[in-house]
Amino acid sequence: MGDYDRKQFQSQSVGDIRYPFSSRHTNAKQVYADAYNLKRAGMVRALRNAGLPLEGSHHRGADDAWNIAALISKMVSEGHWPTDRCRRWQTTCRRWDFSNS
Repeated sequence: MGDYDRKQFQSQSVGDIRYPFSSRHTNAKQVYADAYNLKRAGMVRALRNAGLPLEGSHHRGADDAWNIAALISKMVSEGHWPTDRCRRWQTTCRRWDFSNS
């Protein structure tokens, strides 16, 4: 889930409708851009850059989830995924942790 999706869920979580995820959010597209020194990486660009195919239809929830998972899997296998509460990513971790927002 990217920042747009997170903001949509948060804005629609009012009254008795609670935000359905934890307060800790990691923008996989931003992690990818930071890890591979890209200014910005949308999902399609990140997949292309990673040499991964676009599976299904772009902007279809289940397909986007599958594609983002493929990017995360690649980053994990290459040691680029923040672990242990972002110990390796201290400079950028705060930007993804919304527990204090």
